[in-house]
Amino acid sequence: MSNFNSFFEKARFIANSAGKKTGEILEISKLKLKISQIRASIEHKYAELGFIYYSNQKAKHIEKTETFNKKSQNLFKEIDELFLKLHNIEKTFAEIKNKLKVEICPCCGKKNEDTWSYCSHCGAKIYNEESETNNAEDEIED
Repeated sequence: MSNFNSFFEKARFIANSAGKKTGEILEISKLKLKISQIRASIEHKYAELGFIYYSNQKAKHIEKTETFNKKSQNLFKEIDELFLKLHNIEKTFAEIKNKLKVEICPCCGKKNEDTWSYCSHCGAKIYNEESETNNAEDEIED
């Protein structure tokens, strides 16, 4: 009966780990999308700034210069705010990505999570610190 309980405990642990990893991967995908959107917004602001500058240079009127200065200052501020937002999201992205460390399979070269003992692609044994520690603990328990 204890083997049966042990099996279910391990299955529950694996299911919880898979759910956690799925959540982390989903969070990474959301952050990648936000990063892409902010970069596109920055490019759009640069284009607006270039258009304002071009229009100002073409017109060469004092009234236009004052308008250029006001509009450009607002765009400078918006661009700076977007860069700050981008920096914060990229920092969060890096922190989450570092949690999802990978091991490279010695046989096929595919990436696997560092907590896996066997390659998800070819099934070869992956030698990592955590799997070796778990194996040593299992031997002690037996």
